Amino acid sequence: MVLTPGEIVMGGALLSLVVGIGVHLFTRSSYVNCVSCAERHRGVDQRLQDAERRDSKQFSMIKALVVYTTEIPSDEKAKLLNERGGE
Repeated sequence: MVLTPGEIVMGGALLSLVVGIGVHLFTRSSYVNCVSCAERHRGVDQRLQDAERRDSKQFSMIKALVVYTTEIPSDEKAKLLNERGGE
């Protein structure tokens, strides 16, 4: 039995379709709509902002601890504490 090129292409397309459906059913993948994608982005953005605030607060506390435990002049201490580094 000899298959024509058209039959080979149609058989490949059918096989690809069957494999694709099988993979989809096996992995239970689902498509994300625009609304749920936007909600996920808002959640990620909120977590990033929270992390930045925590890092900024921790940087300020560590800076204050270092400044107050070292022997440097008070004017330099004030200058170091008032600068806005780490943001």
